[in-house]
Amino acid sequence: MLIIIRGVPGSGKSTMARTLVSMGTAEVHMEADQYFYKDGEYTYTPSLIKDAHEWCFNQTKAALLKGKSVVVSNTFIRKWEYERYVNLAEELGLSFKILVANGGYKNLHGVPQEKVEQMKKNFEA
Repeated sequence: MLIIIRGVPGSGKSTMARTLVSMGTAEVHMEADQYFYKDGEYTYTPSLIKDAHEWCFNQTKAALLKGKSVVVSNTFIRKWEYERYVNLAEELGLSFKILVANGGYKNLHGVPQEKVEQMKKNFEA
C-alpha cells in the first residue's frame, strides 16, 4: 500500500506520516526533506530540490518493490507532483490513498509565510 500525504508547510504532513507508521498502518515514511538531513542536521539547499524529490521517489519505489507499505509526505501542491507515485502504485498493482493535511502547526523548515500563502492559493484539490 502507498499513502500520499499532501499539504502546505506546517500542515502536519510529517506528524501524520509518523503517526501512521507508529500505528502500523505503514512501515516506511519517506519525504524529500529527508534528503537534506546529514548527521541529524537539516541543511536545505534550494538547487538540490529536484534531486531530493527524485531520491524520495526512488526510495519509495525501492521500499514498495520489497513489499513494504509506504507513506510519502511532501507538499504536492499540484496534482502532477504526485501523479508518478499514483502511476507507480498502479503499475505495481498496489492500493493507494491520498490524504490532505490541514493542520495549523509551526512550519519547521523556515518557509516564509508569504510563500506558504502562495502555496495555499495554488493548492489543487
